[in-house]
Amino acid sequence: MAKIGRNVTCPCGSGKKYKQCCLNSENPEKEIRLRSQGKSELNDMNEKMRRGYELLRNGEEKGACEEWLLFWEGLKGFYIPQMKSITDAEKIFPFDHFLLEWSRDLLRTLDVLCHEEDENSYRTKRQQFARDFCSLFPETEASLMQKMNAAAKEK
Repeated sequence: MAKIGRNVTCPCGSGKKYKQCCLNSENPEKEIRLRSQGKSELNDMNEKMRRGYELLRNGEEKGACEEWLLFWEGLKGFYIPQMKSITDAEKIFPFDHFLLEWSRDLLRTLDVLCHEEDENSYRTKRQQFARDFCSLFPETEASLMQKMNAAAKEK
C-alpha cells in the first residue's frame, strides 16, 4: 500500500482524516481493509432492508420476510454488548429505515405468513427471530418486547 498522508481522508471510508482514524492502529492497512469491508457489508444489508420493503409494498410478504431475515443475520454479526435495545443499534447504524419499525414489520410479516404459508416453517423462523431479538436487545421498548416474548414462547 502506498504511503498515506496524515491529513487526507482515510481510505476506509469513515470520512475522518487518516491521522484520526486508522493511522494509529497496530496494522493500519489491515484496519483500513476491515473497515472498508464492514462498510460494504452494511451497504449490502441496507439494500436487503430496502428490497424487503419494496417486496412488501408489492404484496410479496414471503420475499420481504426472506430479505429481512438475511438482513437480521447480518445485523447480528455487527452486534456489540453495548447495544441493549434496538434503538441503541439504530444510533450506530445509519440504515434507511428505523430498526425499531423494521423489527415490528418483520414480526408482523412473520405472523401473517404463519397463518398463510407453510405454518411450521414460518412459525419456527418467527420464534427464532423473537428469541434472538429478546436475547440481544432486552431493553427495547416494552410493547415490542411483550410481542417478541409472546412469539418466542408460542408453540
